[in-house]
Amino acid sequence: MKGNEAEYTIGLQTAFLFPPKKRIRKALNVIKRFVKKHTRIEEILISNEVNEYLHKNSKNIPRKVKAILLKHEKTINVYLQD
Repeated sequence: MKGNEAEYTIGLQTAFLFPPKKRIRKALNVIKRFVKKHTRIEEILISNEVNEYLHKNSKNIPRKVKAILLKHEKTINVYLQD
């Protein structure tokens, strides 16, 4: 990640390997792992927008999430692109 802001499309295919009741929790872990890999920063805050977007259809989560990563000092905030 160059600069303080970056746009990514995060694929959530690995969350579909788990039963429907666990998919949202696994999807959040996939997002955290992705952000940690691309930014190399440990502290990650996922906004309520992303959480509500995943919970919108409860068990049927989306296949991809378009996210914006914002860097504030030593934390990364994850927001929806739209």
